[in-house]
Amino acid sequence: MEQNNLEKFEQSFVYIIYGKQERHYLEAQLSIASLIFHNPEAQICVLAECSELFDDHPQLNVIPLTDDMKQQWMGEDGYHFKLKLAGLKFLLAHYAHKVIFLDTDTLIKAPIMDLFNQVSENSTLLHEKEGDLTGKRFAKQHAGVIGKSFSHPEFGQWLIESDMPMFNSGLIGICESHSKHLDSALWLMPLIDAHTTIHTAEQFALGIILCRHENVSEVGHKRVYHYWHKKPRKYIFEETERWVAASKGQCLYVNAQKMSDFKYRRPALRWLKDKLGL
Repeated sequence: MEQNNLEKFEQSFVYIIYGKQERHYLEAQLSIASLIFHNPEAQICVLAECSELFDDHPQLNVIPLTDDMKQQWMGEDGYHFKLKLAGLKFLLAHYAHKVIFLDTDTLIKAPIMDLFNQVSENSTLLHEKEGDLTGKRFAKQHAGVIGKSFSHPEFGQWLIESDMPMFNSGLIGICESHSKHLDSALWLMPLIDAHTTIHTAEQFALGIILCRHENVSEVGHKRVYHYWHKKPRKYIFEETERWVAASKGQCLYVNAQKMSDFKYRRPALRWLKDKLGL
């Protein structure tokens, strides 16, 4: 289904989910539950390959991600990380003038509707700056791309330098006028990926492109918890499975009030056991 421009939402939170792994869809359900609990006025669009896994909800608009869409967006190289940014471009074109994308492995801890006020033609949002390519975390993984130059007649000249920033893109706030930056990133990220040893080309390309052309603000972890580290993620999924077992087949966001009791962080004893490898 497609909406014409007159029917587009002014603003919407969005999720993009592809693949068949159940975990990603349960993560999305939990994230949506946390978003609805803290933001009962939120409008949410979900672009999902397994769209049938989502129950109806008045705040939710579920859009199928078809095989044809996937093939067209990935192109001949089959680089599946393109689906996230191409999906954002699609949602901006057909469903909302302004969007805040959330990764499935994010939990909302407080009201965040005000974040839309920080997104404009000249201002964008990313989750947080994690460092730059000279930092200990990224230097070795990105050594092969530092000093490389890439050129495009429309998107310009890009020399990858060691002081360029690395932003986490677990949250992205953009509007229609930024679609051209998504095109730039879709071109640049597979070129960068060919010279790195970790799958961060999407977030790196998007971050440096937005920084060159727009103001970029960081959201941080105070209100949006991105739990992508291995042990916190294992704990969250264990808690999610317990909720699933008690939900009698309903999607988790159907009873979003249960988020009031959800423990986002590992209890001290669990953290210690994880630390000691017990």
